[in-house]
Amino acid sequence: MYLKKYLAMAALVCMMSVSAEAAQINTVIDTGSGMFAEPEKVYSEIDKAVKGWFPAKAGHTFVPTSDSDAIVQIYREEKGSTANSDAMIAGTQARDVSMTKDDLAHLSSELGSDYIMYFRVTNTVPTVSVGFMSAGQKTNVTTDFRIWDAKAGKYAFVKRYQTTGSSSSFYMGMGSASNAVKNGLEKALKQISADKAKIVAAVQ
Repeated sequence: MYLKKYLAMAALVCMMSVSAEAAQINTVIDTGSGMFAEPEKVYSEIDKAVKGWFPAKAGHTFVPTSDSDAIVQIYREEKGSTANSDAMIAGTQARDVSMTKDDLAHLSSELGSDYIMYFRVTNTVPTVSVGFMSAGQKTNVTTDFRIWDAKAGKYAFVKRYQTTGSSSSFYMGMGSASNAVKNGLEKALKQISADKAKIVAAVQ
């Protein structure tokens, strides 16, 4: 009888502990307009990576990037930062992709998030190389990754990852600038995942 009561109390304490630590985590991705040929696949890949950093028992709620996009876009429109004003990126003009602490504080309130996983992806103008049987494009990709802690009102983790992305084709074509950027971002995701222990520790 006492053993059953003890086990029930222990289970309740564990449930309360998990719920107390569980957080809503939103992902916001800033890139040049038209940077990726299939952005939905890129976003899905990032969402999968973010979720994979945390053990299932943590009980966190992970909100897909696509579910945050509409709120982010509305915020940008109201702020007046949706105009194409940056340099050429991946063959198309890029929007203003700068996001300040005030911006993230506002968005975390709008999204109801405890933490925002913020990715800012930019790249240099692709260079073209031509070989005897193939041609390709290379670009330097910069991925600024930051974790915004809404309760603390500050960054919990900040790091810049520099990678080189490439894309090539044989016989016909010149490779794809979009695929080169995607390749660079995938390399960055592997580097970010290597910092998993620091990222998990930052989300209290």
